[in-house]
Amino acid sequence: MDPRIRQFRQQARELNRGRSPQGRRYSQELHRLALAIMADHRRRGGQLQDVARALGLPPQVLSRWQKDADRPRPRWRAVTESDASEAAAAPTPGLVLITRQGHRLEGLGVTEAIQILRALA
Repeated sequence: MDPRIRQFRQQARELNRGRSPQGRRYSQELHRLALAIMADHRRRGGQLQDVARALGLPPQVLSRWQKDADRPRPRWRAVTESDASEAAAAPTPGLVLITRQGHRLEGLGVTEAIQILRALA
């Protein structure tokens, strides 16, 4: 067995100890490792299903990780924290989008908000 596959399985097992199969999570490091293993395997003519089985993942998950890696990431700009009284004094027209990660985007039009939400999905 490829030592990287063994490393992936061990790290995934430690990370997901006690979680149900539907609740498993994988770090970005594990995503990159799995994709590197898949790329090497496919260069040698291997199939996605074989790599997924070796890693203990459903093939759809590995395929989705590949699509996500190929998709360009949205560019974020640095923002500064402001006093709440300043924000209340000068409301920003447009939509406000707050992501699960805590990012806040203000002054969006509907089209911009849809594009950002699609990029984040």
